[in-house]
Amino acid sequence: MPATQDSALRRASRRALGEPAFLLSVAYFAMSALGLWASYWLYRPFGIPIFQYLQPTDILVAGLRDPMYLVLVAAGFALSAIIRRWERWRFAHPDRAERMRAHWYGRLWAPRWWERINASTFTRALFSIGFVIYFAFALVISYTRMQADRILRGDATHVVITYADGTAATAGPAILVGTTAGWVFVFWPQQKRAEAIAQQSLRSLQYPAIDPGNRKH
Repeated sequence: MPATQDSALRRASRRALGEPAFLLSVAYFAMSALGLWASYWLYRPFGIPIFQYLQPTDILVAGLRDPMYLVLVAAGFALSAIIRRWERWRFAHPDRAERMRAHWYGRLWAPRWWERINASTFTRALFSIGFVIYFAFALVISYTRMQADRILRGDATHVVITYADGTAATAGPAILVGTTAGWVFVFWPQQKRAEAIAQQSLRSLQYPAIDPGNRKH
């Protein structure tokens, strides 16, 4: 059975590599899922139910709003590749891996139970996919939490809001949290509250210019 699974996995891998459109579709779907996951964790500290404001177009571009998401996914694949190279070395040199187990670091990096779990190509591939997904999503949580903390501290992009009737917001500069196709989400640091504003009710968002002389080097 393991040999049959390994053979089927190889055939599926070769077929997938021969279909660039399929790979691009899978990558695009993964990025969209990652973007939705990031949106949830970014807006969660502000009490904004972001999924209620999303339109189909927002879902399609959810993973493309921040280039950092692509960097995080690439980091997950890179780390997975490093681990797989280490796995191949262990299976290619079982005698050296056995000698490493005489030390504590060897028992940590080359445990016997792990070799039993990854005894087939199918289970190794399954672990690699699962690890990339887990690592990327965990990094996204950490990244979006840092973004939310910066906004809550007031250390983020400030905007001056002008409504459609020409009046300016009286609560002072707000902090831009994010946007969707129909909504703009801001945080008012003075009042410690978040607000969703329909885009048709806005005339402009002004970004105060940064004085080059006040920039920190």
